[in-house]
Amino acid sequence: MVRYFGIMGILLCAFCTTAQETNSFFVTIKYDYKKLDSVSTMQQQFLPKEAIVWGNDTVMYQRLKMGMFEVLRRATPNSDSIDHYINIFGNKILYREVYEMDSVNTFDFKYTEKTNKVDGKPLPMAIGLYKNRKFPVFYIPNQGNQFFPRFKKLKGMPVQYKLEGIQEGMDVLVYAKQYQEAIPEEYSLATPEGYNLKTRTEVRDMFGFFSE
Repeated sequence: MVRYFGIMGILLCAFCTTAQETNSFFVTIKYDYKKLDSVSTMQQQFLPKEAIVWGNDTVMYQRLKMGMFEVLRRATPNSDSIDHYINIFGNKILYREVYEMDSVNTFDFKYTEKTNKVDGKPLPMAIGLYKNRKFPVFYIPNQGNQFFPRFKKLKGMPVQYKLEGIQEGMDVLVYAKQYQEAIPEEYSLATPEGYNLKTRTEVRDMFGFFSE
């Protein structure tokens, strides 16, 4: 009997460790824009209005609503590449984008003890630094930020911030509408299937809205 409970204890501990290591999350992010004079009418149509991001320690997904269609993006920890899955009128396309981080103008950060609650959960605040500008950033600690390459130095995933004139001359307000640790059943972590691999150039030539 003692031996039985000893084995069960080991199994339960292993299960608990696995559950903690998954570190799952689900967040809905909204985007608002001002000062769009520097952005063409066509580009404005494809500015994301909402993003749903979910994942765990092994994989992350981001679903972006852009104009008349959605883009599903997939990334893994410690990787500078992102897979884009696009389904337009049944035409299922996959292209892989690799970010050369040396060429990206990443932000620096100073960390504070301030927090802001989203769905009753406190999120820490950092101060973003870029040239002579500062801006507050609330983030989910210890989560990947592959979908936000300019935030690569942040110790987590940004979910609430405001950039004034930094992004293509626009003012961009990003805020979390929903945040929870459990992933809804309808949001899969499995790799999408049935997509045709294309290069970024091929995708740009097909749709004409990607910039160099």
